[in-house]
Amino acid sequence: MKRGVIVVIGLIFLILIVVLIVAAVRSNKTPTATATTLTIWSPFDEAKVYDQISESFLKNNPNTGISFKYIQAKDAKDYEAKVVNAIADGSGPDIWLVRNDWIPKHVDKSLPAFAEKEGSDPVAIFKEVMFDRVIDANTYDGKLYGLPLFGDSLAIIYNADFYDRYFDQANAEQQTAISNPAQTWQQLKAQVAGV
Repeated sequence: MKRGVIVVIGLIFLILIVVLIVAAVRSNKTPTATATTLTIWSPFDEAKVYDQISESFLKNNPNTGISFKYIQAKDAKDYEAKVVNAIADGSGPDIWLVRNDWIPKHVDKSLPAFAEKEGSDPVAIFKEVMFDRVIDANTYDGKLYGLPLFGDSLAIIYNADFYDRYFDQANAEQQTAISNPAQTWQQLKAQVAGV
């Protein structure tokens, strides 16, 4: 009987040593970073463009992937409804493309941008490289919630051949207008009305 007790105690001791060795080996392992995939939803089917844009981000964040999903919708309201419903049921995206006039009504479903460097203000950082009005259009309550994908600039294009050909034939008022391009919208309207 003593021999059986000694064998059982020996087995328990052996199992305890194995458990301690396994625990020690596991605790010495460096924790592996978990992979994260950011999902982006857009009403535009331009996944290849996002692949190009995100290339440097992915190089700097090797444990992060990006999954782009095109949301087919008949119009902006349909797209908005699909995304909001997905967010409500917990299957929504991490990032979604929105119109800047939607920011106030969806601010409760979003997180503002943050700066990695403590004490930095994302609004101030982006105002250094973009027009204030562009950043202000994507800001709510002093916090930045989005950035524009692109910006449209208005331009006036004139036909140089027309200018050369018709300048001599123009009356004095038209010659003045051609020689002194409009500086304001009101001046442009006046010049166009005189043509």
